[in-house]
Amino acid sequence: MKLQVQLMDDRLKIVEAAVDERLKIVEAAVKSMAAELKELGTRVEEGLKEASRESKETASTAKVSETVCVDKIGVLGKTVEELTSSVTAVELAVNEVREQWPTPNEWKTAVNARNCKKMTKAATVKKMSFAEKWKNKSAETVVVLGDSLVRGVGQHLQRDSHMFSFNSISGARIETVKEEVEKLDNKDDRHLVLVVGTNNIKSEGSEIIRARYEQLVSKCKNIRNRAVTLVGIPKRYDLNDYLESRRLGVNTYLKEICQSNKIEYLEYDPVRARMLRDGLHLNAVGQDEMARKIFTHCKAFLV
Repeated sequence: MKLQVQLMDDRLKIVEAAVDERLKIVEAAVKSMAAELKELGTRVEEGLKEASRESKETASTAKVSETVCVDKIGVLGKTVEELTSSVTAVELAVNEVREQWPTPNEWKTAVNARNCKKMTKAATVKKMSFAEKWKNKSAETVVVLGDSLVRGVGQHLQRDSHMFSFNSISGARIETVKEEVEKLDNKDDRHLVLVVGTNNIKSEGSEIIRARYEQLVSKCKNIRNRAVTLVGIPKRYDLNDYLESRRLGVNTYLKEICQSNKIEYLEYDPVRARMLRDGLHLNAVGQDEMARKIFTHCKAFLV
């Protein structure tokens, strides 16, 4: 029904466009011929007046002009007749389409039937929840490992899904997390997420931090995981401009070595309102925000 209505609608638009075009042609032709008639009438009238005053030869010339005028009037009449026939044909076509066009009540009935069909179909399809879809996944499907930032973030992740577990080591540095990674067994169905580096940024230079990250990446590659994600050092509000520049430079390098080693990189820079007064640790809102960012990122790797 919808397709038929659409076809009828398209046909009506084509016919209406043809009518408009024909009417424009008729109007233009009539105006043009009217101007010619007026001009010819003026010339005939002047010729007749002049013939009455001048010689017989002049009168004969005026008679020829009058004959030409009559001929043009005949041509104009024929053109108008042809255009009128064309307009009549178009009007008949429009009437034919209108006869097939549904009435308002028919249209309303068709729309209601279509909407009812959609509602019935939607009611019969039950959307499976995320928890139900992955209910057979273990708590080690996603393991978040790192420093004290992981504690609050991990708690939010566990609250949202049974697939998340975490290991938070207060004051952990990159080398500390590397040692924890070495203890892990091979697990093809595990997504390992590492949050570390914020405790190195103040006490060590960029070159040392980069070298430590390279060692950590190397250890991650030696253990089988479904995926590995390194979270860049989150923005801190207790650093001066020099240390903030160091943080940004380290994150840029970390992103590059992750890409070259086919490891995922995730960045999170909280605004000041997401931090505690110390400018280092996340408040409850910041923890939840970072947890949701990790959650959304890890969903893409579920199989």
